[in-house]
Amino acid sequence: MIYEAAVEGDPQIVPMELLGKNPRTHFYEGLIPWLTNIQPDIVLMESDPVSRLTWEVSRWAKKNKVPIVTQTYENVDRGIFSTIKSRGIKSVPGNLMIKILNYYMVNRVNGVLVVNEDSERIFKSYGYLSVVRIPLGYDSLIFFADEALRDEYRKKLKLDENTVLVAYFGRLIEQKGVHLLIHALHNIKDSRQWRLLLDNAHDQNETYARQIQNLIEDYQLNDRVFYFEADHLEIANYMRASDIVVAPSMTTGEFKEQYGRAVQEAMACGCVCIVSDSGHLKDLVGIKELVFTEGDTEQLESKLINLINDESYRTQLSESLISRAKIFLTVEAQAAKVNELIQHLKKDE
Repeated sequence: MIYEAAVEGDPQIVPMELLGKNPRTHFYEGLIPWLTNIQPDIVLMESDPVSRLTWEVSRWAKKNKVPIVTQTYENVDRGIFSTIKSRGIKSVPGNLMIKILNYYMVNRVNGVLVVNEDSERIFKSYGYLSVVRIPLGYDSLIFFADEALRDEYRKKLKLDENTVLVAYFGRLIEQKGVHLLIHALHNIKDSRQWRLLLDNAHDQNETYARQIQNLIEDYQLNDRVFYFEADHLEIANYMRASDIVVAPSMTTGEFKEQYGRAVQEAMACGCVCIVSDSGHLKDLVGIKELVFTEGDTEQLESKLINLINDESYRTQLSESLISRAKIFLTVEAQAAKVNELIQHLKKDE
């Protein structure tokens, strides 16, 4: 485990056992007595407004006149028609109950931190007054562009300066759409020299990972594909070595991209990121030329060809994405947004 040494002024950390079967029923035994003992000025919770944990803390907060702020990644519209369309009629009762409970929790929660545009729209529609969109800030001391480190890891991968390295960072699971990337690369395998870098993380039964491997073999792309394994620190070096990162995620009834942490980290390392329009990905990169309609292999193929064949275009986009990441997506940018909300709530006391 990687961690920073404690310094004077750090907040107290109190380990508590997490109980409950899922995020909506989780709770910490002993939390309420501990809150009563320390009497905080504000409570920040990484928990959805509709959850046992938020309910219990909100009861305490209302009694003690303490503001409470929750953080959620929820980006699913719980309306009846949207539920039927995405998940089927059997999901309507559960989703309807969550929607009703959100209307109830509006008067018990003072602020909601969200991480994507869909969440911002949804929670404002419930009537929450202070809904603030924040980034899931990346560590700029780990993820940054560096030519020396780039050259070092490209040599490690035995890449010459003319080879364009396309990469996918993340788990090999079907919703992430890696098969679409393989299809697109197969169709342009005779274009300029490129290689593909794949994260070796996958689902427990490895079913999809085997499908990807079979697809690579069927398309005779084995000699163009590298697999890697790295911790959170070293993965930054593989990002720096890459030219193009692709996030071809696909929305399903159970999955919709809530953020895209690997994409913002790759942006900070100088990669040009092509993303599908699933969930928050398009808002993360903020450049429409880098977004393709999810599931559309031809669009993805076209964007790959343009970037692989035009180094100056890649450089221009890389610089834009580095700047965007530095300004809007760092942990410092996240802290500033949270602090702004806290100061606003303190004025309202």
